[in-house]
Amino acid sequence: MKAVTTMVLITVIAGIVLASLHWQTQDAIESNTAQSEMERLEGLIGDDSLEELCERDIELIEVEIRGYGGPMVIVAARQNEEIIGVRAVRHTETPGFADVLEPDDWIGQFGVVPTDSIDAVTRATITTNSVLQAVEEALLDRGTVLNEC
Repeated sequence: MKAVTTMVLITVIAGIVLASLHWQTQDAIESNTAQSEMERLEGLIGDDSLEELCERDIELIEVEIRGYGGPMVIVAARQNEEIIGVRAVRHTETPGFADVLEPDDWIGQFGVVPTDSIDAVTRATITTNSVLQAVEEALLDRGTVLNEC
């Protein structure tokens, strides 16, 4: 009986310590996540602020969609009803398949090649089809506009 009481006491103390650590670090984690997502937008929007993008009539549209590995958050830059760039800011895709989401790989074609000429990649069909669907959603105003003008 003493062993059970000791084990319950250790479990309760460990739970309290973990809950306390979670509570103390939650703000820092959220801040770091937001900063990481903004860093992934580099090259898509350059050094422009969200207000400067509005002046250039550029909207950033965020679309959450399901990829092969789970939810993905895609941000599309749209100007005059055309996509001028796309970035994956958050995803859980399998390493290797996720390479197509790097700006210098497949996803970097958006804004360079006409959107209707971009095909899915054979080795990452689900991932790339999800991105193509997210871009279509952005064109149809079915996402969240990040820079309300």
